[in-house]
Amino acid sequence: MPVGPLRSGAETELTAGMLALSEAEGMVLSELLQSSTCGVVKVNLSRCNRPTAWLKAVSEGIGAGTVPLVELLADQLQHETEGVSVAKRLQPLLHAACSSLCLAHVDLRAQRGGPSSTSL
Repeated sequence: MPVGPLRSGAETELTAGMLALSEAEGMVLSELLQSSTCGVVKVNLSRCNRPTAWLKAVSEGIGAGTVPLVELLADQLQHETEGVSVAKRLQPLLHAACSSLCLAHVDLRAQRGGPSSTSL
């Protein structure tokens, strides 16, 4: 995933959709999102696999308050079947996104997987 635009300070979109991000990649994204030069206005995580590995780190990056987030797309995430419910997994991400005063759109529809293959 190219990260150069995240360092420029210009308004940009972070697109990690349809990837299987690792925990390390999530931590890198978190650090970039927390940097004072990051101008991300849209985060697209749609259709990513195994969000448990990176969801907490990315949520912390968004919640740091330095991102002028306008739009969060995290629809159709494919969750692992063990562990906590999908709603509990998404709670930190939603809480972090809602801390942005600029937020205008959130899409968390059609989550897949989870402990009992429930949909959100």
